Amino acid sequence: INAMENDIKEMKGICKNNGTMMVFLNLPLNQFTGHIVERCPSDILNDYFKANNKIDSIYNKVAIDNDVPYHQLTEHFSELQDKQKYFYKFDGHPNEIGYAEMASEIGKYLLKNKFIQ
Repeated sequence: INAMENDIKEMKGICKNNGTMMVFLNLPLNQFTGHIVERCPSDILNDYFKANNKIDSIYNKVAIDNDVPYHQLTEHFSELQDKQKYFYKFDGHPNEIGYAEMASEIGKYLLKNKFIQ
């Protein structure tokens, strides 16, 4: 967390020096959203990870502590019904549909909060 705090401060300074703002976007991981991926044997713990997600709260705190707008997509992806549609089954990366869903949600967030018009 301390290393992340330092990275955020450095990135925020770079943004400030270049006349732009920074937004912390927390992209979803299948472990925390219930999407089915068979990357390795540890994926049997996904139900545990989904029920005991502490990562989002850590990211949120780092963003708040550094006065950086924060938006997470975990909840949105948790609510999606088709758990086999958005991530590649054997490596866990978002597929084309997953990235399109992320882009749509990020766009809505940026527009709603007037980061873009």
